[in-house]
Parts: sequence; C-alpha cells; structure tokens
Amino acid sequence: MPKISMRYEKTATTIAQQIELLKERGLEIPDHGRAEKYLSTVGYYRLTGYMYHFQLDGGKHEFKKGTTFDDIIDTYNFDKKLRYLIAAYLERIEVAMRALLTNNYSLAHGLFWYTDERHFNKPEEIDPDLLDKLKKANKPIPRRYTDSHAYINSCVKENFNKATELFITKFKEKYSDPLPPSNMAMEILSMGKLARLYEALKSCKEKTNIALAFGLPEIILISWLTYLTNIRNICAHHARLWNRGTSADRFIIPQKKSIKFTGELSPSFNASLYGTLSVMVRLLNAINPENSLVQKFSELLKDYSKINISYMGFPADWEKNPAWS
Repeated sequence: MPKISMRYEKTATTIAQQIELLKERGLEIPDHGRAEKYLSTVGYYRLTGYMYHFQLDGGKHEFKKGTTFDDIIDTYNFDKKLRYLIAAYLERIEVAMRALLTNNYSLAHGLFWYTDERHFNKPEEIDPDLLDKLKKANKPIPRRYTDSHAYINSCVKENFNKATELFITKFKEKYSDPLPPSNMAMEILSMGKLARLYEALKSCKEKTNIALAFGLPEIILISWLTYLTNIRNICAHHARLWNRGTSADRFIIPQKKSIKFTGELSPSFNASLYGTLSVMVRLLNAINPENSLVQKFSELLKDYSKINISYMGFPADWEKNPAWS
C-alpha cells in the first residue's frame, strides 16, 4: 500500500452543529431534544453507520426524501437488539462445544488430554522464502505452519495464570498442577480458541463424534465455528451487524444432499445475516431442537417492520422456504 501524505484536518463539531449538518443534507429532525440525546450518548460517528442506506448515491451524503431521524434510531435499536439475540444463541453453541470437547476427549484420554501433543496435527514445514515474504509484508503465518498444540496450551496457561474465576482460584489453592483439567481449561478459552483447538486436533473417533453431535462433517463444523467467531466478535464489540457483509472466513456451504441448504442461495449467502442465521439454526437444531431463535428473530422483525430484510440477504419468501429447513 502506497504511503499517503495527506493529514486528517477535520475539526470537532458541537451537537447543534451536527444536527444542522444532518438537516442540510435533507434529514427530517422534528424532535431536536431526542436527536441531542442520541448524538450525545451514542455519538454521531456510530450513527453514521445506520445512515448510509438512507442516503442517495453520489458521495454528498444527501438523504432520500422523507427520511427522518427516527428511521435511523429505529435501525440502530433494531441492530442492538439483534446483536443481543445473536450473542445469546451463539453462547449456547459455544457452551455445547466446550462440553463436547471435554466429554469426548476426557473419557477417552484423561482430563489433561489437551496437553498431549499426540492428539494434534503437526505443523507443515514452511518454505523459508515464503516465511521471509510474510515477515516483510507483516502478514501472519498461516495456521497450517504454526504449532497449534503449543499455541493452545500457551493460551490456556495465560488465561489460567490471570483468571479470577472462583473455580480457578479454588483449584490453585488445592493443587499444584501448572495447567487445569479439561473441564476447567475449556471454560477459559474463547470461542475463537475453541474453534482453533478443534481444527488442530487429529481426525479420530472423538473429533468425529463432536461433529456428528452437530450433524455435520468435521471440515464443515470447523468452517462454521471459525465464521461464527467473527460474528461473536462483532456482537461483543457492539459493532453494526444487521446489514454487514462478513466476508472474513466465509463459511463452507455444504453440497451433500442430506445437509444442503434449501432454496436458491445468493452469492453473498455465506457473508450475510441470512447465512449467519441459517448456520446458527442448523447447529442449534442439532443440540437443542426446541430452540426459539427463528421465532424471536421473527418477533423482532415485526417490532421493526420498516427494516428492509433484503439488506440482510433475506429473500422475500424466507419464512415459507427458509434455507435451513
């Protein structure tokens, strides 16, 4: 990337100036007090992320005729509630993954199974020239070239040393082990680390059983967990989710008839909220068939009837013919 010499020289603006700017661009703001409250407590910059789809093309940030400040706030509030909903159900998938890893591997290999490198794939040997190019470009080394066993154990150790959870402090008081048993170790690894751990494990009966619990082949489960980690991070950092294209780590769309998604899928399916919901429903239906994610999402859409579902990648007939059915 070429070095840019231009410096950022915009100056800070008052709330009153921000309101005037929005009005100049065609936004209807009948209630200045409400606008002041949101601009003061949410911030102009964060709210701009919910303005773009209400604006005309051309780069002047002019609003489509009839757009009101309430339209923007409704979209913002919808997105906030959507993140809470998605995060709550992602937690169920994450918790199930923790339990499945511990239950399957601990019974077969003992509670400290994750410390044994024999369960992990060995890293591929990296070409020195490639390594040099990656370092010069300041790019990360691909996972297949890194020692995932050492990485996961270092993550557990780091979290174990700084953990303040009661179950960890009680364990430290009673035992001298440098690392905790699996049932505790899995609880202090993030969803992303759990996905990486599962990916790094050698294919075996235990690994296959975990994938089967979700009704998927191993490679598909790895892809979906890696993708959902990005979604979880968006939720955790309170970033915009509803119409965001999550192209990082796009999940594998299964082609096998028994697990294939139904209907005609758009090219952006595995980067859209529709795809995210489809993946989550499939995983949840396997571990908790009575989950109410779709019902609660439908109720949220009814509460915010002005939300354009096409921005989330949803087809018009999604309720009658959902991809996950």
